[in-house]
Amino acid sequence: MTDKIKTTATLFNLKNQNIRFIIMYYSGSGDDGSIEEIAGYTSETILKHLKKPSLEEISLEDLIDSNPLWGDTVSEEIDSECDKILGDIAYEHLDTVEDWYNNDGGEGTIIIDLQTNQHHIDNNVRYTTSQKFTHKGSFIE
Repeated sequence: MTDKIKTTATLFNLKNQNIRFIIMYYSGSGDDGSIEEIAGYTSETILKHLKKPSLEEISLEDLIDSNPLWGDTVSEEIDSECDKILGDIAYEHLDTVEDWYNNDGGEGTIIIDLQTNQHHIDNNVRYTTSQKFTHKGSFIE
């Protein structure tokens, strides 16, 4: 199977398992980075979390504006093969955004809406700044 076929099949499989959103967290620094967590959520779970009255009102923007669901909402089990393919999808897209793993690194989230096939990446890049000050005088006076 080609990568595109694997990706399509994986997303279709997850959608058939009633998973609506995939949320991934990534982090990196010092020339290395990784996908730290991949979680799948049903529409019903998201509905409860967002306190929306109906499934039709849930959108990708709702998850962007809310704090992603780490730890406070039960996610669906994603098998290791799907997990690997989702990780590959994430790395492919992260290669097109700002640097998140070199030097001071960065972190962020990727949210995929399986209903619309849209994604959103919140990429936070860390950097250290410095200011130069010079002082002249004599230590012998």
